[in-house]
Amino acid sequence: MALFSFFKKYKHQQYGYIPRYYNPDKEARERELQELRIKHSNSSEGTKARIQDGFKRRGRTGQTDADVRRRMLRRSNTILLAVIVVLAILSWAFIEFYLPGILQSLERFD
Repeated sequence: MALFSFFKKYKHQQYGYIPRYYNPDKEARERELQELRIKHSNSSEGTKARIQDGFKRRGRTGQTDADVRRRMLRRSNTILLAVIVVLAILSWAFIEFYLPGILQSLERFD
């Protein structure tokens, strides 16, 4: 009867958590060193890293995203306005030069 006991005291489950020290500055420094090692190596990964770094540096102009977005919006609006003006001029020219001739030829058939 030792297998079944009504008065058995159960042990609680234990979790073996071991706290570890985390140093974000050290990890950032190690990551930068690893990137520098890759960039200065003569492998294909080093070449890729150097090219990516060049694109990143070329993209930094000191402008914020809002400034860039505003400039692009202004440019697209200007292009849209120019297209509308050109289409309006072409429509006017078509109506002025070709439509009177078409209307006169239609009047002859009536």
